[in-house]
Amino acid sequence: MKNISENVLVMEKEHKNASAHKDLVTGIWNLNDQEFLTCGVEQSLKIWDKSLQSCDYTVETHKPLYTMAVTGERGDIMIASLG
Repeated sequence: MKNISENVLVMEKEHKNASAHKDLVTGIWNLNDQEFLTCGVEQSLKIWDKSLQSCDYTVETHKPLYTMAVTGERGDIMIASLG
């Protein structure tokens, strides 16, 4: 624990999860109240469960992902850039 001021206390939680990104995370997108999506240069998209604090699903890609965006009238189309 770190005390950064008298009103703020930072508790660090160490995450050692085999599902975690192994390299630079290049995009984060909030999907809903329970899940968010990440992409990274180690060639994967990951869906994370906020309440369980773990990765639910991994999609492997053939090249590193450098950016991502969600579009469409309902926000249901995801675009990832391979650089």
